[in-house]
Amino acid sequence: MGEWKDCWKKSVKIQYREVKVENEGIETFENRGGELKADKELDYILKGVKGEIYPCKKDIFHKTYTLEPPKISLKEAFECILADEKARD
Repeated sequence: MGEWKDCWKKSVKIQYREVKVENEGIETFENRGGELKADKELDYILKGVKGEIYPCKKDIFHKTYTLEPPKISLKEAFECILADEKARD
């Protein structure tokens, strides 16, 4: 088995919302993978960078995401822009 290495999730803005109460606190919705269910007490519903919709457990959400944009220096922002432009070429 390979060696574990550190990595960080890229700073990408996505959207989230509370689960709409439908049947016993469960919301059912469709995405490309079929029918999914989200529980009002346990889940948020996320919309990813490509518009994909999926449930996420609230505890995982709070460990993974922040509601404030990342604080980076002007130099870091410029490097990110250059890297993004280079990746698009």
